[in-house]
Amino acid sequence: MRGRRPGFIMIAALLITVILVVAGMAYLGSRVAQYRGAAKGLEAAQARALARAGIEDARVKLEKDYRFPPQSSYDQTIFTYSEDVKDGGIVIGSYTVSIDETHRNSPFFVLRISSVGVVGDRTSPSAQATIRADMDMSTADPSRVFRFLRWEESTNL
Repeated sequence: MRGRRPGFIMIAALLITVILVVAGMAYLGSRVAQYRGAAKGLEAAQARALARAGIEDARVKLEKDYRFPPQSSYDQTIFTYSEDVKDGGIVIGSYTVSIDETHRNSPFFVLRISSVGVVGDRTSPSAQATIRADMDMSTADPSRVFRFLRWEESTNL
């Protein structure tokens, strides 16, 4: 009987080791998923910040230049431009701004501005956020900051 006990202890130790390795692998797998989720959250926040940068860029251009956006024809109601955002010479993302002037000559004088912030390459972004805002341009005082009437955000991962 004494000859059988050392073999039993080795098998039990091996079984406990396998159980601990499998539990450790499962724990590490769940941590990887948590890290991926955190990275996606970071990319979503970056895309939202890029979209906000596009809205702010359009607002500043509208406040500084009363002829912005330039019109190539009287039938053109939507003006679109995009810019890359770089960090140390490396492109981290971009934003595309569209300004809809359909209601510019109405009594309300409202511009609809859309900004799409993209993290990574424009053709295959890792995250994308869109902001649509209506800006009230009807002010008699040119030093007054234009105000937003409506603000809508959405994010795609």
